Amino acid sequence: MSGATFTMDIVTEQIKLVRPELADAPQLFALRTHPAVNKFIDRDLPENVAEVEKFIETVRQKGHYFLIKTLPREELAGAICLWNIDRDAHYAELGYELLPGYQGRGIMKQAVLTIIHFAFTTLQLQTLEAFTHQDNVRSRKLLERCNFKLIAGKTDPHNRNNVIYCLNKTD
Repeated sequence: MSGATFTMDIVTEQIKLVRPELADAPQLFALRTHPAVNKFIDRDLPENVAEVEKFIETVRQKGHYFLIKTLPREELAGAICLWNIDRDAHYAELGYELLPGYQGRGIMKQAVLTIIHFAFTTLQLQTLEAFTHQDNVRSRKLLERCNFKLIAGKTDPHNRNNVIYCLNKTD
């Protein structure tokens, strides 16, 4: 991730996208280690809150990583980010995760649509890709509802089980 970071919260009717603070580390640890959240994600899990604090420091310095908080109570529901940003190619990858208790309520769809708008207007990106596990039906349906298209034949060199979806600004 490169380039300037965005420091303001993004607020919609149902959610607030906020940059994580060190005080969020315990809740973010719970999200990033939740078995259901990680069912389809291939990543090293943090072993303790201190590792999540280091993660927060990293994402605050680079990139566009937001916690998804519900309104009006501002409960942590998940996270969404733009990463692997290539400013020259006007490209980024979209990543997201949501705690099971918040699934099926339209929260992630609202977060994805909000981050798409942010990517295409504020960051002036042209292309977003999302890599999701081929068996993660809910994630695939979400991407399709947000106008992402499956890229037939393109594979993730790091995970053969992933399929790749793409959204262009002109779509």
